[in-house]
Amino acid sequence: MATRAIFPTSQLRLDVSHDIDVLYREGIVAKKSAFPRDWVEQLREDMMTAFWEAIQRPGGAVGRGPRRWYVEVHPQAIKGFADLVIHPWVQAMAEGVLGPE
Repeated sequence: MATRAIFPTSQLRLDVSHDIDVLYREGIVAKKSAFPRDWVEQLREDMMTAFWEAIQRPGGAVGRGPRRWYVEVHPQAIKGFADLVIHPWVQAMAEGVLGPE
């Protein structure tokens, strides 16, 4: 079941300068409550499915240490991928870091 996340228009213009500073300083940043809980639960299910499929395939997962792997996940394996890439915060962060084009 794919859940479409709806974003209010009031969030379309976001000031992400603080978040970009955190990203550059810490190497990671997040937006609390960016998606509904059921959307995140579906994402977890999709990621776990992709992980288990990869780990069972020879060469499907590359070990990175104890209980750590690199796994390639294709966008079509994530039901909410479109929701992720059109999220106003994700778009603002991408533009802020990479530029408008």
